[in-house]
Amino acid sequence: MHILFIHQNFPAQFRYLAPHLVNEYGWKCTFATAKAEGTLPGVEKVVYTCKGGATKANHVCTRNFENTVWEAHSVYELLKQRPDVQPDLIVAHTGFGSSLFLPFLYDAPIINFLEMFYSPTHVGTIPLNFYLCLFAGYDSP
Repeated sequence: MHILFIHQNFPAQFRYLAPHLVNEYGWKCTFATAKAEGTLPGVEKVVYTCKGGATKANHVCTRNFENTVWEAHSVYELLKQRPDVQPDLIVAHTGFGSSLFLPFLYDAPIINFLEMFYSPTHVGTIPLNFYLCLFAGYDSP
């Protein structure tokens, strides 16, 4: 069994799970991250670099989306260059968009870790950009 973990802030919530799967079950674990520092025993780490993101030129309401797409694209481009990484299962933090394009690369189930989500009914989890759009008087983008 080969599990691909993805989180931009290595090792994050998977700090204990990945080494446990390696040590207790002999599974192969690969961790894709944007953070070069650190290691986990028995876990292969592959580092991607986000090649873009939102700027002041982007509309304030689209900046989070822009960052998410660039993050997802950077993960995809890194893993496309690594044909040796062939996971049976992908476990990702979905808040950064990391797994968005991976169905185009792998035929493996994806479990997205849902730490937070955006919903108009959950005030407090709505991104600040949403409020900025409302209060800045934008009727439409």
